[in-house]
Amino acid sequence: MFLFLFSLFFKLFVIFFAFILIYLFITQLIYIKLKLYHNSIYKNANIKTISFVHPFCSDCGGGEKVLWRMITSLINYYNTPKNREMNLPKLKINIISGRKDDKQVLFNILKTRFGIDLNKQNKINTNKLVLEVELISMKSGYMLRPKNFLTMLIQILGQFYFAMEIITKVYSDVYCDTTGLPFTYFILKYLGHAKVATYTHYPFISRDMLYQVQTNKPGVHSRGNLNKNKYIRKIKLIYYNFILKLYKIMGNKCVSFAYVNSTWTYNHMKEIWDELYKSKKLFILYPPCSISLYKEAAKNESRQNIIVSFAQFRPEKNQNLQIQILSKLRKKLSVYPELDDLELHLIGGVRNSDDEQIFNSLNEYARQLGVQDYVKFLKNGTIEQITEEFSKAKIGIHTMIDEHFGITLIEMMAAGLIVVTHNSAGAKDDILVNEGDIKPGFLANNENEYIGQIEEILIRYNEIKGQIINYSTQRAEKFSDEAFKEKFLLRLKEFLI
Repeated sequence: MFLFLFSLFFKLFVIFFAFILIYLFITQLIYIKLKLYHNSIYKNANIKTISFVHPFCSDCGGGEKVLWRMITSLINYYNTPKNREMNLPKLKINIISGRKDDKQVLFNILKTRFGIDLNKQNKINTNKLVLEVELISMKSGYMLRPKNFLTMLIQILGQFYFAMEIITKVYSDVYCDTTGLPFTYFILKYLGHAKVATYTHYPFISRDMLYQVQTNKPGVHSRGNLNKNKYIRKIKLIYYNFILKLYKIMGNKCVSFAYVNSTWTYNHMKEIWDELYKSKKLFILYPPCSISLYKEAAKNESRQNIIVSFAQFRPEKNQNLQIQILSKLRKKLSVYPELDDLELHLIGGVRNSDDEQIFNSLNEYARQLGVQDYVKFLKNGTIEQITEEFSKAKIGIHTMIDEHFGITLIEMMAAGLIVVTHNSAGAKDDILVNEGDIKPGFLANNENEYIGQIEEILIRYNEIKGQIINYSTQRAEKFSDEAFKEKFLLRLKEFLI
């Protein structure tokens, strides 16, 4: 019986291994065909093709803003008259999407959400150096969505398959991952025969996650009754350690250079991708913040008793806490008649049915607490609507713990809001950095501190607003679209040439 099972297993293994070899051989034939087709179209001219890998590029969150600012930065750089005279390669830009988005519809969304006009500003069709910006859809994008069981393993397998589909549909000299799909890198580099760069918003896995499981500390990676069993935790640690080692290989051996979005992410990644760090190929590149769009809002002096929140409707943003804070603040501040009209305005994007469910639950939670008349919602607002909200409010609130950077914090600061955010990660290390006694905003560790900070701001607003707002608007300039463009191009233009 044992010999029979062993023989069966061996035969299945041989068949599987043969299938993989045939599959890889076919993909390489397809790659060669794509390359020959590419060369025949452009007749071996001096052309570079860069493909930005961003499966959900129409979600219009912070990560998507990074992607589209990268693309506009490249196009504008190539459009500069002096650069046209240089011997630069012509450029073809691909956006690898994981769903079937209509390019024209997407470009219209970018204009209303980010103020990016790819149709008018960049004149893609008439530009001699940028040949084309093409949106290419992959059918396997659905495999990248998080699952509730063996989340990371399923995502890894999904990334492998997604990368295999890319190299059979797209020819590219350079791939730039702007979402965080590290398990595509090996395939894109060695089977797609291309250079790989990445913009990493947060680590796929880190030692913090392992510690969370090891100590059974409550959190995303140690929830559920199974985690109370020490043997289950040991198995999970082995599983996590294995994935961490794979993650190290993907970065150290497959990536030419990497951008990260904040000090918090940099400190994690320099430990994981230590070879990139030691070879000085790991750089902090703060996300682009549309400072110029909000400068006009900062001039408004007649502000109302409004707290505004600006974040996608996702679980980690913790907007429930904001509604709870409003409820308690209204009771606490009832002795101040001038603050009786205090409201919370929740602005955010809804990407899918899961986000819609969170949005609806927040509406219901406001009703449960009896503050539904003082909580206003703006879903998928335009840049004009968001700017108007910013110009009316006094305070900006953000409640996510370990927000890796926090683009919306910068945008609220630029609009003249006094921000109150969690005392961690990007807000603590990069954004709300004091200079002497001057501070650009307030940091809070828990609900009581949020309530105390906001209470102080509202009561002393006229007294403190001048110094704080002046400093916070100046500090916001450090993270402008222009600063992002300059630092982004510094590395990538050499990479492309």
